[in-house]
Amino acid sequence: MTKDFAAWQAANVKYFYKPVFWNMNISLPASLATADAAQSVEDTIKDCCHGKQKVSDVQAAIAAWKSGGDRLRQWLTTHVLEKYGTGQ
Repeated sequence: MTKDFAAWQAANVKYFYKPVFWNMNISLPASLATADAAQSVEDTIKDCCHGKQKVSDVQAAIAAWKSGGDRLRQWLTTHVLEKYGTGQ
């Protein structure tokens, strides 16, 4: 079994690739480093299902979450991708 597993690994190593931003230490600014950004959207959806909030509140929460994601994407593009590439 060990020989077969080693042969399988040797055959599949040609398909491996480095992940994007390989071996880079990226520190996000405090305004964009919110780990629980999606939690508020999930809480709003749950409250809407229980009748505590309106559908418009869910739409507003999703729009706010998306704008934060757009800002994060823009920051990563300008401060990491354009300066250093992907690390590939």
